[in-house]
Amino acid sequence: MSVINYVIDGGFFDSVNGDRKYSAEEMNRPYKRVITEGIFATPQGTPSTDFQVISANDGMKITIRKGEGLIGGKWASSENDITVTVPANGGTTTRYDSIFLRSDNMLSVREISIQYRTGSEDVPPKEENLKVKEYRIANIRVSPTTSHISQSSIIDLRGSAECPWITSLINQVDTSTLFVQYQTTYREFFDTAKSEFRKWAESVANELNPYIMFADFTSNFRTVNPETTTIPINIPSYNRSKDILNVFVNGSRLAVNADYIVSDDGTNIILTNPLYAGNRVDFQVLQSTAVINPEDTVERLRNLDSKISPLLYDSGWIDLTLESGASPFNSVTIPAVRRYGNNVYVRGAVEVLNIAPATICTLPADMRPLMEHRYVTSVVADNSLVNCIIEIKTTGQIVLTAKSGAIPSGAKLSLSTNFILG
Repeated sequence: MSVINYVIDGGFFDSVNGDRKYSAEEMNRPYKRVITEGIFATPQGTPSTDFQVISANDGMKITIRKGEGLIGGKWASSENDITVTVPANGGTTTRYDSIFLRSDNMLSVREISIQYRTGSEDVPPKEENLKVKEYRIANIRVSPTTSHISQSSIIDLRGSAECPWITSLINQVDTSTLFVQYQTTYREFFDTAKSEFRKWAESVANELNPYIMFADFTSNFRTVNPETTTIPINIPSYNRSKDILNVFVNGSRLAVNADYIVSDDGTNIILTNPLYAGNRVDFQVLQSTAVINPEDTVERLRNLDSKISPLLYDSGWIDLTLESGASPFNSVTIPAVRRYGNNVYVRGAVEVLNIAPATICTLPADMRPLMEHRYVTSVVADNSLVNCIIEIKTTGQIVLTAKSGAIPSGAKLSLSTNFILG
């Protein structure tokens, strides 16, 4: 019998007389295929506060909460909150700063750190190379007149492509703190903009003996390709020097200059951070025009309110009723669904008692996709992983199907997904 042996990298083995020594890079290698890098997402039922940046409600001070993560093949852990005083803006335009989680593997450094980096009208760039890895945790909006950093001035980037989550098979991300961020920012903008708009409309109406109407035009675009940054506005009458443009991604309003800029010809926006396929972008353009009947102005304002109000809808988390073939994995992973604007989020973990395919539960009527939503995941069964397919049908049924082979009874499954209505 002929045997040919080809040695490949592997480990770890006991060292005999120093013949098996391993570097830090080799010690970290097994984790690269087991778990992705990013910030650890806390278990469902616990707020996702790892490295969250919040207002300290003390002038220009902010707090970077403690947390853990994996970055650049290294583990990162901050056991205490960090308080940062944001530098005042002495300029004449709004400045955008960033907070980074950073791994520097240069021989002269070899450390994990959190960096606060000031920018300009644009956010500061990442500093990455073969030895340095960075995740942008948050952006801070600092206007020239700012003397207090509020929560709406902090743009949380955890969970985005800039700073991804790390999740296990059973634990899911609790995005409640992100919902607070998005909702607070949007409500502050909407309340302020509506009040200022109506005051201005009243003053103009009084001066011009009410012959002004404000028309709003809308369009939407759904991304098809990954890493999309250029989005067409598709409103031919839009004039960037005269009109008001509002941009929403999946129901959340974007901030001009921080999240996007408008092209010189006014036909597209260019995003700071790319979008993946399947995201919905909504545009709203407000224009003034002459009218004969001033009552049209009031009607237009009512129409504007009726269109924006649904974007603020939040159902809160609603527990789902499981079918007889499934049961909750434990008391803190009970499956639940939440609708926020046009977005639907599903979370939870279950134990499948019957062999798949099986219906796990059914979504409420106002939270069902118009097209079937499907994704591939894994279940834990007999101390091994089994690939399966989760289908959310237009009837609201969440169905588990084996991708190949069969799923044993008692398999444990994580439900963690979201989709867009419309």
